[in-house]
Amino acid sequence: MRFTIIIPTCNNEATIRQLLISIESKEHYRILCIDGGSTDQTIPMIERLQRELKHISLIQLQNASIATCINKGLMDIK
Repeated sequence: MRFTIIIPTCNNEATIRQLLISIESKEHYRILCIDGGSTDQTIPMIERLQRELKHISLIQLQNASIATCINKGLMDIK
């Protein structure tokens, strides 16, 4: 069985790398990062990790709330 983990994020460059690495080490997971409009290095960090680690996807939104990011993630996995 495969699960999708939805991670809403915005300006989390200090923590996103460790979070994604710790989750990615588990098998049978798809990691879906939904960014709500980061202005720091969160998006480039996720993009670098996409090249290094498998099962990581990124959707970028502008000025989106956490709820909007989660809803977008739920719509994506249907």
